[in-house]
Amino acid sequence: MNAECTPQSGGFTLLEVVVALAIAAVALVGLFQAGSGGLFAVDTAARAQEAIQRAQSHLAALGRSTDRSVVLKTLRLGAARSGD
Repeated sequence: MNAECTPQSGGFTLLEVVVALAIAAVALVGLFQAGSGGLFAVDTAARAQEAIQRAQSHLAALGRSTDRSVVLKTLRLGAARSGD
């Protein structure tokens, strides 16, 4: 009948809370790094895709044209655009 004398507690100790927060922080850092790596990969892929499309466009223009002045003009325009 002496329930007040038992040293049982239903909560967590300070050490357990600190360890849990440290583990959560490490997990969040890993997630953020993975997310930023994914964004970097998407940006790199978009740039590569744009370069491929431009190259294909220039090759198509060169294939259509047999006039040398048109070919040179196309190359100059491409060089001017890539400088942007």
